[in-house]
Amino acid sequence: VEKVGLPNEAKVGEPFKVRVVVNAESDTEANIHLWREGAIIETRRVTLKRGPNVEVFQLDLKEAGFFRVEAVVEPLDKRSDHLSQNNSAHNFVFARGKAQVLYVHDDADAKGLEGEHLLDALARSAIRVKRIPAVEFPLEPGDLQGFDAIILDDVSRDRFSQRQQKGIETAVGDMGLGLVMIGGTRSFGAGERRGTPVEL
Repeated sequence: VEKVGLPNEAKVGEPFKVRVVVNAESDTEANIHLWREGAIIETRRVTLKRGPNVEVFQLDLKEAGFFRVEAVVEPLDKRSDHLSQNNSAHNFVFARGKAQVLYVHDDADAKGLEGEHLLDALARSAIRVKRIPAVEFPLEPGDLQGFDAIILDDVSRDRFSQRQQKGIETAVGDMGLGLVMIGGTRSFGAGERRGTPVEL
């Protein structure tokens, strides 16, 4: 198996294509087994022609998370298989569930109650929300990859270190997260975020 081609990301419940590229040394009959996380999900009998062959499978994932997808070729004539070690290949896909937002409130609003109306509206739209005070904001952008967007609700600039602000910049600029900043009595003062990584 030369490679297993699939998207980096997929949405839970939405089918996507898995392209299995098999390079055969000669014309032969074979079974292609498609595995997901150690469980076989489809076996297909194919006729492989000498050279590259492409078989397209359709897969959908029922839950969110990272998944390993593996293709294994099993020639029906074992004598034609001179190098069994290259009979498999794998790849990974991240299944994204319902939209999830990280809602960050200022430590002065200890329970995040000032944003209740916004949070209620998000809940009615079936958007999952994780609520944290600014003091718990992640240090690494990789810790934000499970979210679709970040909401900073009236959070003072000095609640974030330079490292955390760079993390937000990376998450938005390189990872594609959305960013919503809501001003209030503690934020959006004149020039407060000028020259910072999150300057708009």
